[in-house]
Amino acid sequence: MIELLDWDTDFFGIKCGRIILSDNEILDRETLVNSKFDFITILNLNNNQRINENIASSYRIHLADIRVKLNMEIDEKQFFFCDDLSECEDLENGIFDQLVLISDLSFHISRFSKDKYLDQKKVKKMYRIWIKKAILEEDKKVYYTQLDNKVTSFIVLSVNNKSLDIELIATAPGYYHRGFAEALINKAYLLAEQMKISRIKVTTQADNIAAMNLYTRKGFVLISVDTIYHYHKSISLGRQD
Repeated sequence: MIELLDWDTDFFGIKCGRIILSDNEILDRETLVNSKFDFITILNLNNNQRINENIASSYRIHLADIRVKLNMEIDEKQFFFCDDLSECEDLENGIFDQLVLISDLSFHISRFSKDKYLDQKKVKKMYRIWIKKAILEEDKKVYYTQLDNKVTSFIVLSVNNKSLDIELIATAPGYYHRGFAEALINKAYLLAEQMKISRIKVTTQADNIAAMNLYTRKGFVLISVDTIYHYHKSISLGRQD
């Protein structure tokens, strides 16, 4: 069964759907052939080898992402030092424009950015909307670092009852390896402590080596690995060459 993705459909202007596969469930060829969807995200939970082999041998569908989920439990014995970072709470102080600029230059490894069949101008716009909504919504927070009055990095956090989720994190080009991203992780940890939240969660890509190194160094542990495929109706369906 294909789940309709309403927001994606409205945003990209094509009918978007999602199929979730697990426990050796085989992708039904007829489901794709007869569907009226233009773009389908196929999620293989827990990176099931049999599902991967079935897709690789039978379909012209490309691997879009190896999604990695990590958690860090909040331990009161740990100590995370954090400089006083700023929170972006409105769109009128010029900070939002700097966040957007960093966003436009980041997220190149995301499955949306790597998909040449998606409108990349819309992909950049998607991240801008993501940041804007996070600033305006009560259950989300956006923090940023500065150097010489210039925004150098930012983080988007989603506040839940049981966890604090890192939705986005990015550093401006020219400011890598200077501790800004680590300061943002420290801020998330201290915020979780203050709110008595038990864990921090983050999702990244397996090939984002810099992010994986940062998270493991800060104490995150691997929870799950999923493979994500993209199917575009405009590409012929059949065995790969």
